Amino acid sequence: MAQTNDFYDVNGNLVRSEPVDPKIIQRDDNLSNRAYLKETDWYVPRKAETGKSIPDDVLAKREAARAAIMGDEIVATWRIENLDRQLTGDAVGGVTVAHWRVVKEETVGTGEDAVTHSVNAYGAVNLTPDPASEGYIEYANLTESDVIGWVKSRVDVAAIEARLTSKIEEQKTPSTATGVPW
Repeated sequence: MAQTNDFYDVNGNLVRSEPVDPKIIQRDDNLSNRAYLKETDWYVPRKAETGKSIPDDVLAKREAARAAIMGDEIVATWRIENLDRQLTGDAVGGVTVAHWRVVKEETVGTGEDAVTHSVNAYGAVNLTPDPASEGYIEYANLTESDVIGWVKSRVDVAAIEARLTSKIEEQKTPSTATGVPW
């Protein structure tokens, strides 16, 4: 469920913002927590090399940052790119083809060093609209979520998402390269 970042302006008026996807909030929190860990990593070898203790407040904040980092799996975002529908016949308005895309992204690093790896897959599924069937939804009442459900029930979601994850791993640690030596 999306949340909003409502706030009050300087005059005390409530300002409503657009809903924010919790995955985006968690991703940003993860990046912030990783940045803190990276900034304070130097304490660890210092302690190992010199025996000088890591300050208690830094230890506590590092522990909290590690505990807060979650949901690091690469999340797939499914969306519907387009729909084909019947304009004549028994199932006028019935969707016959759903064109879908799934995107996976992973950001590695923070700040100027951050690199976002992004991959996607595109496909289409044929559908057979039947206005007499239970659960039939008229075209005007469809939601993207409805159609994504239809698509996911007809494709191998696990295989598609695993292939995308594999492609991201290949981007992060390529096994081949192109170019010339001169």
